[in-house]
Amino acid sequence: MNEKYHCNNCSYFFGKEGIHCAVHPYGKESDSCSDWQQNIKLQKEELMNTERETKYFYFSKFAWCIIPVGTALLIGYQLYQNIPLAISADKNYNVYEKGCEIFLERASLAGTTGVARVELAKGVNWLESKSLVQDFEYKDLKANLDYLQEQPGNLAMPVTITKSISSNFEKIKQEQIKLQTSSWSNLYLSILVPIVVSLLILTFTLPLEE
Repeated sequence: MNEKYHCNNCSYFFGKEGIHCAVHPYGKESDSCSDWQQNIKLQKEELMNTERETKYFYFSKFAWCIIPVGTALLIGYQLYQNIPLAISADKNYNVYEKGCEIFLERASLAGTTGVARVELAKGVNWLESKSLVQDFEYKDLKANLDYLQEQPGNLAMPVTITKSISSNFEKIKQEQIKLQTSSWSNLYLSILVPIVVSLLILTFTLPLEE
């Protein structure tokens, strides 16, 4: 080999069938053999690259096994936490419709003070039962009720009172709808967010081909 190839060509054989130096397979010929030093450097770099690829490969495999399981557990926990809240919000809205909305709507459409104060009293009582006495809408409706109770029953409904009842009725209705929809929104987000985050993580940890 030494007769056919000069020593500085030995890098050509690097890595072939385990050969690191075709000219000096058992070690460098002297301390000044630059070709042997070059091959040792290349060998170390290749080894480091292989180790990095191996670590990344096993990390990717680990991520693809663990993240779906963790995501499923997290979604299960979120469902356990939020489904009862969403169902409760639906029930509360149904109670509101039957115990308050229908009476406030009738009061806003009543033609006489006698009819309006009976229906308005039922709606105000519901608000009191739900501890909403601090709300502006309750205070306004209560003031309207106090005024109606002082009037004869056959008196035509004052326009200002009708508008006030209608306005407060709409505000209370929108607030109840908001409470209902926010519970379901939280439920959907608690499912979607973990799924999206998991997919993003898995996308950036795709395992390398073996």
